[in-house]
Amino acid sequence: MEAYCQTLLKERQRQAAIKEKYGLKSLETLILKLDGDLITLYDRRDHGDNVDLVIRNKEEQKQHYEQASVDLKQTLERERNLTLSTPRFLGAIRVVPARGADEMVTDPQVEQVGMDVTMQYERQQGWTPEDVSKKNLGFDVRSTSPEGHKRYIDVKARAEMGPMALT
Repeated sequence: MEAYCQTLLKERQRQAAIKEKYGLKSLETLILKLDGDLITLYDRRDHGDNVDLVIRNKEEQKQHYEQASVDLKQTLERERNLTLSTPRFLGAIRVVPARGADEMVTDPQVEQVGMDVTMQYERQQGWTPEDVSKKNLGFDVRSTSPEGHKRYIDVKARAEMGPMALT
């Protein structure tokens, strides 16, 4: 178990270093460029140009990038740490094969509604959902809490009552 933990930790640290190198550097570059743009715009405003709207937009962009930088730093700190804990039981389901039921029909529009409802619910709970349904991971949504906790959600959506197949 210790060897596995060390391997996992090394990989997480490697990935965090890449995100730091490219993600943080990119954000820093964007913030510096906006600082330069703002200095020029402040000078233009001082000389009578009407650039208040452009200044406001650039300041908002800069604040957005600064917050993204803070968020990324916090995420990287969490990713660099590995904590072993006992899984917490959340619930169980009993799956019984349907007897004589018609085959379940898939409707992409209904499934998209299910995905939309799931994504909206996760956001309302303060989580950050990611649609991974096309990646064939065995679940459809990976959702992250503000503290960095993850949950994996398999979305099943149907328009009517009836049997459902879990795959």
